[in-house]
Amino acid sequence: MSFQGSDWSGSQDSGNRHDNFNKDCDKDCNEDRDNFYSAYNDGQGVHYTPTLCALLLPAPSGQKRRSNAAKPKLPGNVFFASEDCDLEEFLDFACESVKGLGHSPVEWNYRIVAGELRSQSFKISWSMRAKPGGLITNDAGYRDMITEMNAKGDVKLFIEELEPPAIPGAPSPEDKNTDNARSKKKRKDHEPLAEEQEINKFIEKLEDKYHCHNTTCNSQKCFVDATRKHIALTMYLLRIWAAAIIRFASHIEGVDLEHPPPGNEFKARDDSDIARLVMLRLLLHLRSFRSMTSVINMTFCQRSLPN
Repeated sequence: MSFQGSDWSGSQDSGNRHDNFNKDCDKDCNEDRDNFYSAYNDGQGVHYTPTLCALLLPAPSGQKRRSNAAKPKLPGNVFFASEDCDLEEFLDFACESVKGLGHSPVEWNYRIVAGELRSQSFKISWSMRAKPGGLITNDAGYRDMITEMNAKGDVKLFIEELEPPAIPGAPSPEDKNTDNARSKKKRKDHEPLAEEQEINKFIEKLEDKYHCHNTTCNSQKCFVDATRKHIALTMYLLRIWAAAIIRFASHIEGVDLEHPPPGNEFKARDDSDIARLVMLRLLLHLRSFRSMTSVINMTFCQRSLPN
């Protein structure tokens, strides 16, 4: 058997739904009154008061549902059924009484197999005054409820809506919300801070100001010092300069778009210093070569001497 959990119109008030449902039940009972006799409630049958424990609605996109959120408990339509009904007839009445109240995205369904209730859509239990009741999982459990019936024939039913089975490979609504939240959090984590935004703004200003138009220069962005020497402005140097300009912790007094920070990075190397460095490296190389040649000559002489 199957029941669509969302067919019942939510725009009707609960009183109208109860009245319409009871009228339908009364009509059915009047038609079938000649077929059975009930010992309860003037022959109308057992009086059932159902309550549905519905699934929680999916959390809005980008939001996370509280871990301790309680499932809503919704009153169903009161109905009468004969104590002589079998388990399948009783379940038809029970499912119809809460039709349209649930939040399951799939159609309710169940089967009776060798007297056993098989359903992945709901669980149903009962209770009476001064009696704890129990879960109805088979025909024997249903008959236990009928046997324990009190004189008034008044039973409370508790129907719990179950999460539909997961489809392999398909993300659940919670997974989608979690992924959306992670995606938004990731984008938020990568948003530049105010300081970073100021640094990027001044880097652009420095790049525009110090664009090198000298065709003989190897760099597109250069700072020309007082001696007319070009200092290549790499991204590393541009970031240092911009960070020293902005009014944050990295600010250095006296640094602006015209005056770079103090330090050897923004000073041109002296050609004489470079020449001395080249000569020193060449001298060290020659000494290493002479030392290696002497070792080779000594080894050759030792091997050439007679015994």
